[in-house]
This record gives sequence, structure tokens and C-alpha cells, in this order.
Amino acid sequence: MSRLRVRYEWWPPLLVVLLALPALQPLWQAGLQQTDDGAHHIFRLLSLDLALRSGHLGARWLSYEGFGYGFPVLNFYAPLGYLPGLVLRLLGAGFVTSLELTIAIGLIVSALAMYAFARELLGDWGGAMAAVAYTWAPYRLADAWTRGALAEHLAFIWLPVLLLALWRSARAEGRGRVWAILWGGASLAGLILTHNLTVILAAPVLIAWGLLVWLVEVREARARWQCLRGYILMGLLGVALSAAFWLPALVESKYVWAGQVPVQFSTWAGVLTPPQYLVAESWAHRFTPAQMPRALHALGQAQVVVAALGLLAAIWGWRRLEHRARLALPLFLGLALLALFMQSAWSRPVWRAIPGLLLLQFPWRWQTVGVLALAFIGGYAGQETLRVSQTLKVCAVAAILMSGALPNLPWEPGNIPATDTPFRNDNVNLASMAMYDFGRGLWLREHGGDWMFEYMPIWVQVPRAEFFLSAGPEAGNENNGAPLAVQVGPGRQAPLERAFRVASSAAWRMQLHQFYFPGWEASVDGRLQEAGPTGPLGLAGIDVPAGEHQVVFRFGLTKVRRLGWALSLAGLAVWSAGMAWLRRWRWLLALATFVLVFGGLAARERLGNPSDYTPTAVSANFGNQVQLVGFYAPPQELRPGKEATVILNWLALRRPTTDYKVFVHLIDINGNLWAQHDGEPVFFFSPTTRWQQGEIVEDRHVLDFRGEPPPGRYQLRAGLYDRATAQRLPRLGPDGTPVDDQVLLAEFEIK
Repeated sequence: MSRLRVRYEWWPPLLVVLLALPALQPLWQAGLQQTDDGAHHIFRLLSLDLALRSGHLGARWLSYEGFGYGFPVLNFYAPLGYLPGLVLRLLGAGFVTSLELTIAIGLIVSALAMYAFARELLGDWGGAMAAVAYTWAPYRLADAWTRGALAEHLAFIWLPVLLLALWRSARAEGRGRVWAILWGGASLAGLILTHNLTVILAAPVLIAWGLLVWLVEVREARARWQCLRGYILMGLLGVALSAAFWLPALVESKYVWAGQVPVQFSTWAGVLTPPQYLVAESWAHRFTPAQMPRALHALGQAQVVVAALGLLAAIWGWRRLEHRARLALPLFLGLALLALFMQSAWSRPVWRAIPGLLLLQFPWRWQTVGVLALAFIGGYAGQETLRVSQTLKVCAVAAILMSGALPNLPWEPGNIPATDTPFRNDNVNLASMAMYDFGRGLWLREHGGDWMFEYMPIWVQVPRAEFFLSAGPEAGNENNGAPLAVQVGPGRQAPLERAFRVASSAAWRMQLHQFYFPGWEASVDGRLQEAGPTGPLGLAGIDVPAGEHQVVFRFGLTKVRRLGWALSLAGLAVWSAGMAWLRRWRWLLALATFVLVFGGLAARERLGNPSDYTPTAVSANFGNQVQLVGFYAPPQELRPGKEATVILNWLALRRPTTDYKVFVHLIDINGNLWAQHDGEPVFFFSPTTRWQQGEIVEDRHVLDFRGEPPPGRYQLRAGLYDRATAQRLPRLGPDGTPVDDQVLLAEFEIK
């Protein structure tokens, strides 16, 4: 009998998972689904992977975004949503596969989270019904498969978990309440770290639900005080655990473009939906503008039908409903109406009166509340009102929802921006990231918009739509002095740390090819100093005194980041102490196991496939314009079939007045060309007329082979030439006279 009971208890959640699987239909296709934001997440995952393989976990600064100048993306964009993808990468999955599986995890886990909450009030089958409605809401599928809103998609996991935490905290006593406070606080931190904008939407839901439970379910005065104290402690714990993210994000937002742009109501007023269009016009839901819906992200007809069935079932069986189920219905009905109202044109006065709402950017984000509320109401259809198999009822409701969602659920393979090349696991790299940035730049130039390159630091004086283009004749305005007379030897080069040996007879300003942002610092012979913005591009730079020095640039912590981390570590200590007091050893063991396994996988990847490198030092002065100071090209990688990447490290001796192309050639001893790459530096998007005097540029070139080179000795050579005339820039000798028009980087044998 006990075995049958276990099987019964597991059947409803298992059925929920099985009925969610058809929502993963785009995963069955080859390639990456075309979405609005999918490329953002692919390349942020790539940046995190590169940082991790150089020994840095949790990078706020993504060094290779913005055409290699770097942006502080994860200082402001909640980072937790990338953790599943990063774990999958460490387990060997490609970037496309990791992103798709993260989306799948979000759908499945959010369904189970909704089941856990709704089951508490509506029973097993009511919970299953609500979970199915939660999964198949058209807005959920749009988040996953057309918008590509990964963070918002994953935030749907936390909403029902937090509602359950408040319910349990109010009804439990003693250790039970402490347990609810601990996992509720951790869940609130999870929501903040997953999608900060959803916190704004969740606030009225959580406050209303908490107050309702407090007023109706808790009767005694002492119990009410304990319940209220539990709510406060839960909130404080969640805020403390997530402080390492939200505190710097709030304080430092004034340092990026997004923090300078006033959000006007007029920008989004046209997106408010006429009330008569709040429900979609056809049963087969239309997800994208290409499908020409009369209102984008309206409620699905099937979604409304299921919610109506649940409401009718609740009214029909009102007397048989438990007190807790009666308690919840009016509130969730009110939340559903609130969500509809806030999407409609009727809400214009509210949007004008509460400026903070404009941070939501899109009124349709209120669908987050509507999806939650309507799915819960739909769960009432799982009550024992008809003598029909509960499994059959849940499957019938799922069939209704699928019939509305699946016919027009789009499948279109996503291409690397500005190209016709589909995304694949093997072509997610820094070259395709540059094309992604180029696609954003093209959009900005053609259409404008405040949310392209929105994380550009405020010290960049060049317009966002121009910093990756040639500076033209204006570059010569800065060349009033002599070229630098310095020697630079690059040491270890990593995304967040760059080391150099420098020697000069006079003080000079040394700069990275990285935008300045608070946190960039440098040590000169071990003495730490804060970097500062330099030149029209606001590059991270420091003043280097005359003589020989060891210089190491790092992106580190600011005072506010240290404070945030201190609060988070204090919150973690409280959480761990509470778990130990409750003797919840399994949870502590699970956390410790995850940290150890993740750390072990990261260490294995760091040692076996590092992303940092130490260049070979070179000193090649090209026309007193630029100096090649180092290169990295392992001979074993210079083969057809491999990503034969040659990394060049340039120093701008002065600001070039001409846009030069770089060539890298692999030739045999007879001078025959076997592989080459010719192009502007940094994947074509860092014209030399943008280089600032004293700037050190990391420049990657992937060689294109002309067949299989036979065994023999080969030379790797590099140089520059005028983009307009094809005239090569001369390499100068120590006395300043031309000695060649290229430099020999390496000579090696191919066997």
C-alpha cells in the first residue's frame, strides 16, 4: 500500500513534467531559435566562460564586448540566469546547447514550482492543473522562444516559490517558521539575482498575498507579531544575500549610458493596449510581429478559456472548497484584473503618476503577474466537481492550451547578426561576437535607440554609433608631439588582468584597449593606483614614470562592491548558521557539494583549456606609428581544420592618421603563401585612426588556409598597409631607417 501511495504522490508532478515537454519543441530543431535577445545571452555566456578559464569567477566586466573595449554588463544585468549555462559548459556542452538547455530547465522547474505552491491550496490535481496552465501561457512561450528574455523566463521559477514561503512562514511555528524564513529569503535573493525588474512586478503580489494570509490565517496577536517578524527577516535575508549585486548596480548606474537616459512615458505610451485587444483575436496565438497580431503579447484565447473553467469550477463547488482555497481566489482574480488594467490604455494616468513604473520598459511585462494569477485560477478546474479521471482532466486542459499555442509557435533558425550564418556550437567565438556588436551598431545608426550599447561608460566622448568606425581626418589633430619612445614586453594576458614590462626615458600615459570604469586599477612595481579615463574613448589608463617597471592592470572591487560582498557574506553566514541550528545538514551538504564540484570542473577547464596566454615579446616599429610588442601563435594550432588564431599585441606610438589593415601570412621557405588573414584590427572594428597614443591593443586574426601545407619549414609574418592605397607601412630599424615592410614572428616546422 505504501508503494502505491508513493507512486500516486509522484504521478501528478511527473504528469506536469511530461505535459511540459511539447513546449520544448524548438529544441528538437537544429541550431538556435531566432529570438530578440538570444545573441545577447550566447555572447555573455562566452565572456563568462573566457573569464572562468582565466581564473576569474563572476565577472562583472565583459572584456570582449563592445568590439573589444569591454562593458560592465553584469554589474547591472542580473547574473544568476547564466549559472546553469556555465555549469553545462563545464560539463562539455556547446554554447548553443547550453543556452537551449537553460531555457528548458526554466520551463520544467517553473512548472514544478507552480505545482508545489498551488498544491498547498488546491490539492495535488489542482496544483497539476495550475502548473500546466503556467507552462503553456503564450507569454511564457514568447519569453522563451521569440523574445529570448532568459532572465525574465527564469524569474517565473521564483514567484510561486516565494508565495509558498510566505504561506508556510505564516502558518508554521518555531523551527518550521525559521525553515520557511531561510528558504524564502534565499528565494528572494534568487529572484533579485535572476531578474531585477521582476522584483518590481512581484512586490505588489507578495505584499498582497502576505497581508491577506497574515490578516485571515493568523488570528492571535502574538502569532501575528511573530508572523510579521518572520516576513521582515525573510525580506532582510534576501536583500542581504543579493547585496553584492544590487548595491553596486544602484550606486554605479550613474556611470553608464543607461543611467543617463531619462525614461519618458511618451516612449512607451503607444505600447499600451486598447482594452478590446487585451485578448488575442484568434485561437491559434500569434507570437511575433511577423504574424501580424493586432496587439503583441495579448492573452491567449485558450489561456482565458482555462482560467474561465477554473473560475466556474470554483463557483460551482464553492461550498466544497477548503478555506484556504476560498481565501486565495479573490486575491488572484484581483491580480489578474490588475495585470490586464496595467497593460491597457486605461492605465495611462497610473504610468504618469508613478515614474518608477517606467523602469519596466514594456507594459506587457505585467503579463508576468497575469500569467501567475490566471494559471492559479485555472487550477480550480482540478477540484472534484465532475466524476472524471483527474489525469484525463489535466490532459484535456493541456490539450486545450496546446491547441492554442503550438500552431503558430515559430521556428526560425537564428543567424549570427549581420550575417547569413546560422548559430552553431562551433562558431560562437570572438569573431562572431564582433559581428553581433556590428549588428547592434548598424541598428543604432539606422534606427537610433537608447538601449543599444546601453552599458557604455559615460567617459566615452565618441558617440555610441561611431566609436567602431574610422575617425577620419580628425585623428591628425592630436599628433602635435613626437611618437613615444618606449619598450613594452607583454606578460600574462587575461580578460580581467593584463601584465607588462615597460621601459622608457620619460613619463608616459599607458592605456588598455578597454573602456575605463570604476574598478580598473593598476600596480606599478607592486604599488597600487586607480586607473582613470583617457582620451576621447575614455580608455583605462595610468601615468607610468620613467625607467623600467612591472605594470599589471586588473579589474577589481570598488568600495561599494566590497560593502555589497560584505553584506552578502554576512547573509550567507546567517543562512548557514540557521540551517545548522535546524540540523538541515542535507541542504548544507548539497551547497558544499555544488561548490566543490563546480570548483573542480572550473579548475579542470582552467588547467586543460585556459583562455589566458603569455605572448612572445617582439619589438617592431612600423613607421613611428605603431609598434608590435608581442604575439601568440602556438605552432600546433596553425593547421587546417583548427581555429588557427594569431594574437598580435600592438602599442600606438602616436595616434595614426591613416586606417591601416593588418596582414598575417604563413609562407613556406620558397615564399609561397599557404594561409593568411588581412583585415582591420580587432575583427575589422577598431580602426587605427581610433587608436590613442600609448594604447595597447589585443588584435586576433584567424588564418584562412589554402589547402593542406606539405611537411617543411614555414614562417609566420605580419605587417600593416594603407587600406586605401595598399602601400605597406615600413618597419624601422633602431636608427629610424626602413629595413623591411613586415616582421618575422616565428619559423617552425610542419611534419
